[in-house]
Amino acid sequence: FFFQAEDGIRDYKVTGVQTCALPICAVMALAAWFWGITAAAAAEADREAQIKSAVIFKLLQFVEWPDKSASTAPLRVAVLGEAAVADPLREIANSKKAGTRPIEVKVIQPEQALDGLHAIFIPGSQKASCASILSATKGKPIVTISETENFCLSGGMINFVREGPNLAFEIQNK
Repeated sequence: FFFQAEDGIRDYKVTGVQTCALPICAVMALAAWFWGITAAAAAEADREAQIKSAVIFKLLQFVEWPDKSASTAPLRVAVLGEAAVADPLREIANSKKAGTRPIEVKVIQPEQALDGLHAIFIPGSQKASCASILSATKGKPIVTISETENFCLSGGMINFVREGPNLAFEIQNK
């Protein structure tokens, strides 16, 4: 490229290393920016999973279970598939109880039996399994929780929804 010197225009040669240095720096800056966004998105997803886990825990404390004789038996909560909610929910279960009941959290797959469960979380990634899970839990004392559109209208009990930047939940009142 050229630059203006006091005594006229001079040709300034740029070596291959210098020519590549700017694009590599730009690529590195772009990559750092992207990883920063990716890290921020991952942190936001972790935070959302922690909030959902805390809400699930709190809501389960308000459920009146039909078998009052099992007041000290573990409360069994399943998470369908490998949802991000499982780990923070386990952390809560390791340090807290739902009333007098310890909490057991396990990850299950769609084809597994739901016997012995008290609650199940169906993440959005498992939306295709909602109808079969709701059918299998109908009439049973199993709290169904999800984050899929129209979950409560389809017979689910608790559904996480987005209201702008906020996370909220719906509860079916029937």
